[in-house]
Amino acid sequence: MKTSHIRLSTGVIATMLFFTLPNAEAVPSYTVTAMASIANSNATGINSSGQVIGWTDTSTGYKSFILSGGSTTEFSSTGNLFAVGINDAGQVVGYGGANPFFYSGGVLGSLPISGQAYAINNSGQVAGEMNANGTQDAFLYSGGTTTNLGTLGGSYSIALGLNNSGAVVGYSTTPSSGNFHAFVDSGGVMTDLGMLPGATSSLANGINDNGQVIGYSYIGGIASSFVDSNGVMTNLGNLGGTSYTEATGINNNGEIVGTSHTAGNAAQHGFLWADGTMVDINSLLSQPAGWYINVANAINTSGQIAASDCNSATSSCVAVLLTPNAAVPEPGTVSLMGLGLLFFIWSRYTQTRRTSVAK
Repeated sequence: MKTSHIRLSTGVIATMLFFTLPNAEAVPSYTVTAMASIANSNATGINSSGQVIGWTDTSTGYKSFILSGGSTTEFSSTGNLFAVGINDAGQVVGYGGANPFFYSGGVLGSLPISGQAYAINNSGQVAGEMNANGTQDAFLYSGGTTTNLGTLGGSYSIALGLNNSGAVVGYSTTPSSGNFHAFVDSGGVMTDLGMLPGATSSLANGINDNGQVIGYSYIGGIASSFVDSNGVMTNLGNLGGTSYTEATGINNNGEIVGTSHTAGNAAQHGFLWADGTMVDINSLLSQPAGWYINVANAINTSGQIAASDCNSATSSCVAVLLTPNAAVPEPGTVSLMGLGLLFFIWSRYTQTRRTSVAK
């Protein structure tokens, strides 16, 4: 009986040790998909179904493209086109020429606005900058009507992001110092988001459907990324560098992507920020020698990322889609599973002991 008890205890201890050993983080690894036959390109946006947009530098100018279902389509144009916004219907907006362009269902057209478009939501509303009285003002285009959003009292403003509720973010100069401040405009009311502590200016790049805003502030001339949640602005940190970090995209899970200089400002790498931690995306994937993710520009709610993959030897970059593989449970989760199994085994053992004594 004593021997049996010792054997079971040893098995229980071994089980406990196995399930509490450190395991991989719950950060997913990624599969890299390059845009077929699109060289010298940059991925700028992604929608919920994984359609990716961007632009490529060709011998006849900059051309925009959309990757959908494994097929890449370039927009035909005689001028330069830069695609920067896409919605879940696959409608794309961008700039190039006197008017913002609008691409839908294979047809390339333009919006009746003098300026540039940077974002489009699922209702077809478009945000950007318009030429107004010799300067630039942020605008919201909705249902065929263009609304000048004005400024924070300064001389100009630019809208860079838009969510599905019609809230617009961007930046505007202010009357006091002339420096620019990040803003959010909701229902026609423009609100100054302020800056990170010690900063002299700020800029907002995007907003999700929960109202979280991402962007960056200049602190001592250095760009530092932030996320603003319910009026609380948080510094996202960096990848070890000291000269530049920019948050460029956020999804409805609060996951943020962007670019940051690495230690010693040796290189510029794409990052993923989630649950208070910034990770170098290059540590989450395997690539041929010399290739690295330079910037991650957008992320959808499934965790797919539109990014630019660069070659350190040639300095050329290609647009890529990063698709997350299955995440591995965190060490704490695995430990809890082990403790649960330990409790089950111990309960069965004590029940058997009681039965044996009763007999």
